[in-house]
Amino acid sequence: MNWLKKSSKPYKVKIDGTICSLDDQGISGLIKKKLKSSQAVQKAFKKFEISPDKLDNLDIIIEDIGDDQYALTDSEKMRLNKSVFENGNDFLKDYMFVIAHEIMHFILRLRQKQKGNINLPDSIIPEKPTKSNHGYFNDEEESLAFCLAIAYELEKGKSLQEIWRLIFPKIEFHFHDEKDAKIFFKRCIKKSKQFL
Repeated sequence: MNWLKKSSKPYKVKIDGTICSLDDQGISGLIKKKLKSSQAVQKAFKKFEISPDKLDNLDIIIEDIGDDQYALTDSEKMRLNKSVFENGNDFLKDYMFVIAHEIMHFILRLRQKQKGNINLPDSIIPEKPTKSNHGYFNDEEESLAFCLAIAYELEKGKSLQEIWRLIFPKIEFHFHDEKDAKIFFKRCIKKSKQFL
């Protein structure tokens, strides 16, 4: 009965410098269009033997999911924190890396459903972080999701400095030592090239 669900209130979203008012369905359509046009995302689907057409079945909703998360994703639903659409944020410029990150979770959840496991080969994962990490990056899926996020931004022509500004703080948050976070981030950049 999902088709009976009413759209949420409209959110202000910048598209090519113009502020538009879009509801969940409009934002969902825009996100899916961006993902389908991304060669990095398409390579991720292919690498894990998942049809990109599965994106059509992904339900994208916007809601309050707490202050400490941008999004949560499984094999059916991506829940985006409404905070990324507030305060005049340029969602497409500053937060599409979050979507690329979350799409890796979506792909791997589908792979798990199809194959019964994920089986990530070590060769595609950045080398394990040091002991100064909080444990978050001991989850290989999280590491790989950041690699896809970086690849997405590189593909879109962002400089490494811009990517550093957007993504490094999210990685650094999970480390006790900034030096270790920088080393791991550089490893993620190197491994992101598998999607380019």
